[in-house]
Amino acid sequence: MKHCPSMSVTGWSYIMAWVMMAVACLAANNISPVYNFICDDCPPGSKWHVPMNAVYALLYWILLTSVGAYLLMTWGNKYADASLVLAYTPLQPATSAIVSAILIAAGFKGKLREPGLNILGVIGIFIGLAFVVYDNRKTHKEKETEYLQVRNLGEKKDVAINNVLRDSKGQEASTVGDVDDDNSNI
Repeated sequence: MKHCPSMSVTGWSYIMAWVMMAVACLAANNISPVYNFICDDCPPGSKWHVPMNAVYALLYWILLTSVGAYLLMTWGNKYADASLVLAYTPLQPATSAIVSAILIAAGFKGKLREPGLNILGVIGIFIGLAFVVYDNRKTHKEKETEYLQVRNLGEKKDVAINNVLRDSKGQEASTVGDVDDDNSNI
Protein backbone atom coordinates (compact mmCIF):
# COMPACT_ATOMS: atom_id res chain seq x y z
CA MET A 1 0.00 0.00 0.00
CA LYS A 2 1.32 3.41 -0.91
CA HIS A 3 2.12 5.72 2.00
CA CYS A 4 0.28 9.05 1.80
CA PRO A 5 1.20 12.19 3.74
CA SER A 6 -1.03 12.67 6.78
CA MET A 7 -2.05 16.20 5.75
CA SER A 8 -3.23 14.92 2.35
CA VAL A 9 -5.31 12.20 3.99
CA THR A 10 -6.88 14.77 6.31
CA GLY A 11 -7.54 17.16 3.42
CA TRP A 12 -9.23 14.50 1.29
CA SER A 13 -11.22 13.33 4.32
CA TYR A 14 -12.55 16.85 4.78
CA ILE A 15 -13.43 17.13 1.10
CA MET A 16 -15.39 13.87 1.23
CA ALA A 17 -17.07 14.94 4.49
CA TRP A 18 -18.02 18.27 2.90
CA VAL A 19 -19.62 16.52 -0.08
CA MET A 20 -21.59 14.14 2.15
CA MET A 21 -22.69 16.94 4.49
CA ALA A 22 -23.78 19.08 1.54
CA VAL A 23 -25.93 16.24 0.23
CA ALA A 24 -27.39 15.59 3.71
CA CYS A 25 -28.04 19.30 4.27
CA LEU A 26 -29.77 19.78 0.94
CA ALA A 27 -31.87 16.67 1.48
CA ALA A 28 -32.83 17.70 5.02
CA ASN A 29 -33.84 21.19 3.92
CA ASN A 30 -35.72 20.24 0.77
CA ILE A 31 -37.65 17.23 2.08
CA SER A 32 -40.31 18.62 4.44
CA PRO A 33 -40.86 15.48 6.57
CA VAL A 34 -37.12 15.22 7.23
CA TYR A 35 -36.91 18.94 8.06
CA ASN A 36 -39.90 18.72 10.41
CA PHE A 37 -38.35 15.68 12.12
CA ILE A 38 -35.05 17.52 12.69
CA CYS A 39 -36.56 20.84 13.74
CA ASP A 40 -40.17 20.43 14.78
CA ASP A 41 -40.26 23.73 16.69
CA CYS A 42 -38.67 25.95 14.00
CA PRO A 43 -40.87 28.70 12.57
CA PRO A 44 -41.83 28.34 8.89
CA GLY A 45 -39.36 29.82 6.42
CA SER A 46 -36.43 29.75 8.86
CA LYS A 47 -34.51 26.82 7.43
CA TRP A 48 -31.25 28.76 7.04
CA HIS A 49 -31.72 31.29 9.82
CA VAL A 50 -29.01 31.27 12.50
CA PRO A 51 -29.80 33.25 15.67
CA MET A 52 -27.17 35.84 16.56
CA ASN A 53 -26.55 34.27 19.97
CA ALA A 54 -25.53 31.04 18.19
CA VAL A 55 -22.91 32.59 15.87
CA TYR A 56 -20.06 32.51 18.43
CA ALA A 57 -20.90 28.96 19.41
CA LEU A 58 -20.87 27.92 15.74
CA LEU A 59 -17.53 29.64 15.13
CA TYR A 60 -16.06 27.89 18.18
CA TRP A 61 -17.46 24.56 17.04
CA ILE A 62 -16.26 24.92 13.45
CA LEU A 63 -12.81 26.39 14.07
CA LEU A 64 -11.68 24.78 17.31
CA THR A 65 -13.51 21.52 17.86
CA SER A 66 -13.64 20.54 14.21
CA VAL A 67 -10.82 21.98 12.12
CA GLY A 68 -8.42 22.53 15.02
CA ALA A 69 -9.06 19.13 16.56
CA TYR A 70 -8.53 17.29 13.30
CA LEU A 71 -5.36 19.22 12.53
CA LEU A 72 -4.03 18.33 15.98
CA MET A 73 -4.99 14.70 15.45
CA THR A 74 -3.20 14.72 12.09
CA TRP A 75 -0.12 16.26 13.68
CA GLY A 76 -0.32 13.69 16.48
CA ASN A 77 -0.56 10.82 14.00
CA LYS A 78 2.66 12.02 12.44
CA TYR A 79 4.54 11.65 15.73
CA ALA A 80 2.63 8.97 17.67
CA ASP A 81 0.87 5.68 17.11
CA ALA A 82 -2.60 6.07 15.64
CA SER A 83 -4.12 4.02 18.47
CA LEU A 84 -2.68 6.43 21.03
CA VAL A 85 -3.98 9.48 19.17
CA LEU A 86 -7.40 7.88 18.78
CA ALA A 87 -7.51 7.11 22.50
CA TYR A 88 -7.55 10.84 23.23
CA THR A 89 -10.76 11.37 21.19
CA PRO A 90 -13.11 10.59 24.13
CA LEU A 91 -11.46 13.41 26.07
CA GLN A 92 -13.53 15.98 24.14
CA PRO A 93 -16.79 15.40 26.05
CA ALA A 94 -14.87 14.92 29.28
CA THR A 95 -13.06 18.21 28.75
CA SER A 96 -16.37 19.94 27.94
CA ALA A 97 -17.92 18.68 31.17
CA ILE A 98 -14.90 19.70 33.26
CA VAL A 99 -14.65 23.16 31.64
CA SER A 100 -18.41 23.66 32.14
CA ALA A 101 -18.08 22.78 35.82
CA ILE A 102 -15.14 25.19 36.19
CA LEU A 103 -17.00 28.02 34.44
CA ILE A 104 -20.09 27.48 36.61
CA ALA A 105 -17.95 27.38 39.77
CA ALA A 106 -16.26 30.62 38.65
CA GLY A 107 -19.65 32.32 38.47
CA PHE A 108 -20.10 32.47 34.71
CA LYS A 109 -23.63 33.64 34.04
CA GLY A 110 -24.98 31.80 31.08
CA LYS A 111 -27.24 28.93 30.22
CA LEU A 112 -24.78 26.31 31.43
CA ARG A 113 -25.96 23.65 33.83
CA GLU A 114 -23.79 21.67 36.18
CA PRO A 115 -23.06 18.18 34.94
CA GLY A 116 -25.14 15.51 36.64
CA LEU A 117 -24.15 11.96 37.45
CA ASN A 118 -23.04 11.58 33.86
CA ILE A 119 -19.81 13.33 34.90
CA LEU A 120 -18.84 10.00 36.46
CA GLY A 121 -18.26 8.75 32.91
CA VAL A 122 -15.08 10.83 32.96
CA ILE A 123 -13.61 8.28 35.38
CA GLY A 124 -14.06 5.51 32.82
CA ILE A 125 -12.58 7.68 30.09
CA PHE A 126 -9.46 8.41 32.14
CA ILE A 127 -9.05 4.77 33.19
CA GLY A 128 -9.35 3.61 29.57
CA LEU A 129 -6.89 6.28 28.46
CA ALA A 130 -4.45 5.22 31.19
CA PHE A 131 -4.62 1.60 29.94
CA VAL A 132 -3.94 2.66 26.35
CA VAL A 133 -1.03 4.93 27.33
CA TYR A 134 0.45 2.21 29.57
CA ASP A 135 0.18 -0.42 26.83
CA ASN A 136 1.64 1.97 24.27
CA ARG A 137 4.65 2.71 26.47
CA LYS A 138 5.11 -0.99 27.23
CA THR A 139 4.99 -1.87 23.52
CA HIS A 140 7.38 0.97 22.70
CA LYS A 141 9.88 -0.22 25.34
CA GLU A 142 9.62 -3.80 24.06
CA LYS A 143 10.29 -2.67 20.50
CA GLU A 144 13.20 -0.53 21.67
CA THR A 145 14.66 -3.43 23.66
CA GLU A 146 14.25 -5.75 20.67
CA TYR A 147 15.93 -3.19 18.42
CA LEU A 148 18.85 -2.83 20.83
CA GLN A 149 19.21 -6.61 21.10
CA VAL A 150 19.27 -6.96 17.32
CA ARG A 151 21.75 -4.11 17.04
CA ASN A 152 23.98 -5.63 19.73
CA LEU A 153 23.72 -9.02 18.03
CA GLY A 154 24.73 -7.36 14.77
CA GLU A 155 27.71 -5.73 16.47
CA LYS A 156 28.73 -9.07 18.00
CA LYS A 157 28.50 -10.70 14.56
CA ASP A 158 30.63 -7.90 13.12
CA VAL A 159 33.24 -8.42 15.84
CA ALA A 160 33.18 -12.19 15.29
CA ILE A 161 33.54 -11.76 11.52
CA ASN A 162 36.42 -9.33 12.02
CA ASN A 163 38.11 -11.80 14.39
CA VAL A 164 37.71 -14.63 11.88
CA LEU A 165 39.07 -12.45 9.10
CA ARG A 166 41.99 -11.33 11.26
CA ASP A 167 42.70 -14.91 12.34
CA SER A 168 42.53 -16.18 8.76
CA LYS A 169 44.89 -13.43 7.59
CA GLY A 170 47.26 -14.25 10.45
CA GLN A 171 47.22 -17.98 9.58
CA GLU A 172 47.85 -17.24 5.92
CA ALA A 173 50.78 -15.05 6.84
CA SER A 174 52.27 -17.69 9.10
CA THR A 175 51.77 -20.35 6.39
CA VAL A 176 53.45 -18.16 3.82
CA GLY A 177 56.27 -17.50 6.27
CA ASP A 178 56.65 -21.23 6.88
CA VAL A 179 56.90 -21.84 3.15
CA ASP A 180 59.51 -19.11 2.79
CA ASP A 181 61.49 -20.55 5.65
CA ASP A 182 61.34 -23.98 4.04
CA ASN A 183 62.52 -22.54 0.72
CA SER A 184 65.44 -20.80 2.37
CA ASN A 185 66.65 -24.11 3.74
CA ILE A 186 66.78 -25.65 0.31
